[in-house]
Order: sequence, then C-alpha cells, then structure tokens
Amino acid sequence: MDMLRGQVVVNHKCEAFLANDIINDVQFVLYYFSASWCPPCETFLPLMKQLADEIERRELLMQILYVPSDHDQDEMFEFFSKNHGHWFAVPVGPVTAKIRSKYHVYSIPALVVVAKDGHLVTRNGRRELEERGVDVLLLWFPDLDTESPGP
Repeated sequence: MDMLRGQVVVNHKCEAFLANDIINDVQFVLYYFSASWCPPCETFLPLMKQLADEIERRELLMQILYVPSDHDQDEMFEFFSKNHGHWFAVPVGPVTAKIRSKYHVYSIPALVVVAKDGHLVTRNGRRELEERGVDVLLLWFPDLDTESPGP
C-alpha cells in the first residue's frame, strides 16, 4: 500500500482525498479492478455493492478502492459517480498501472484483497465472491463472527 501514500483518491461525488487518510485506519484494502467499457465488469458490480454493504453492516475496518482501466479521467469519473458504491477510486494514471502490475492483474473485473501490512489475502477475489457471495468474508477472514457486526 506504500504506492498509495501521498496519492489522491476520489469518492463517488468526485471529491478528492489523500489516500493516506482513507486507508490509515483500515486493516484491509480490497482493490477492485474494473472499467466502464467492460460488460463483465457491469455484471460483477452488483456483487461488489453487496460486499460493500456487508462490510459496512459488520463495521469492518476495510476499504474498497476502485482501480480503473478506463481510457481517460472523464470516462472513469462519469461511470464511477453514477454506478459505483460509496467507495473510493484511484484516478486514471501511472498509479493505477503500478497497482495492476504489482498484483499481476491482466484481465478485469478482478478483486485483490491485501492486508495493511502488505500481506496478500487473495488474488482470486472475483471468483470467490461470485461463488460464495458476501459469505466470502468468512473465507478471507475466518475469525469473523457470522452474526454480529464488528471485526
């Protein structure tokens, strides 16, 4: 997550924030790789929204970061602000390319879960979320209580 230090991310209203402030208090970052022009990404997006809702319901210290493969900022902002959940996006540019390269993401949609200390939880988040739905949190984090909110 060091590559995000000092970088700007945006919310669904396209307001800018320092990534440090967004990820400082979380235990895990879920990198969501997608693009506005990608039909499979549109199909996967409702699952991401369900996952985000479950993370919020359980009050988990996790943050979803959208890593776009869009061609330009305007295209990304328009799609992100109208269609995505209440998570943050890394603007189109060199940082998105570095994140894709670091986690070996060559096709989208993809979901990579990383602990704050850099430990890779899974590179197969998309498949696992499609197979298990929001219960995938129990696969990734077996110590979670199945009923109560909180970490």
